Amino acid sequence: MIVNNYKAILEIRDMKGDRLTPAILCHLQQVLTDRTLDKEADAGRFRTSNEEIHIVDTLGEIIFTPPPADSIQERIKQVCDFANARSKQFVHPVIKAMALHFAIGFIHPFCDGNGRTARALFYWFMLRNGYWLFEYLPISRIINAAPIRYARAYLYSETDGGDLTYFNQYHLSVVVRAIRDLHSYLEDQQREMEKAQDLLEKFPNLNLRQRLMVSHALRHPTHRYTVREHEGEYRITYNTARSDLYELEKLGLLLKSKGKIGKEQVFQPAPNLLKRLATLNIERPNKRKKKGADEMDQGTLFNPRLFDI
Repeated sequence: MIVNNYKAILEIRDMKGDRLTPAILCHLQQVLTDRTLDKEADAGRFRTSNEEIHIVDTLGEIIFTPPPADSIQERIKQVCDFANARSKQFVHPVIKAMALHFAIGFIHPFCDGNGRTARALFYWFMLRNGYWLFEYLPISRIINAAPIRYARAYLYSETDGGDLTYFNQYHLSVVVRAIRDLHSYLEDQQREMEKAQDLLEKFPNLNLRQRLMVSHALRHPTHRYTVREHEGEYRITYNTARSDLYELEKLGLLLKSKGKIGKEQVFQPAPNLLKRLATLNIERPNKRKKKGADEMDQGTLFNPRLFDI
């Protein structure tokens, strides 16, 4: 599901300028439910009249029955029209996005994956209206952590004549928490990067190119490096580039594997790269150069023995 959610966000990013259609909704549901359904045939289509479903609580009691399947086509058309049209009276995009989220959950047009599709539609509308930060907000994770509260927000709105105030209040609390979680994550990442830079400064044997590569690897843990890429980026000889990467591999900061093209070697950041840096700093011996008998002390102009008689 995590992979499917990531794929869906990429799809939403590409289609944020498109008008919403039933086909787009079905496509999103298919992406989100890929290889997760008991029946693969349930992906990418609306449920039919012989596929009536019920929402039950933890005790198995029915708490909600979605509208009949023969009304789905008309209801989804209304949802698309609402999403694509400009309201005569101003409706804040966040409020409208939450209403779209609620609508898909209420209609339950699919056999499975309705919640995931509803949240994807919320993301789509927010990105469509310029709220790019929402691409990075972990809303689904927060909702899935407390599913009872999510269901209760739906239930309160449904049992009070469709008053979305209950659902909106819950949804906004999720958004606020997601924003706080994102800020906390970014602050943690900033502290980690500062710690990494401090650790890198304690490696006197690493040249500037290697330090920059390790710093890049910390920020992009899935990146793949090659000798040719390193050679071209820093305009150095092939042997120098090869030496840079092999030294980092010897330290355990990069992992080497065979590439797809010929005998090209591919290097990738080692797992727990920051932890590995810290370990190397602890393990690195504190070597001090021993001065020879005739070696001048630092700061002394002449060898003390120079004027011995």
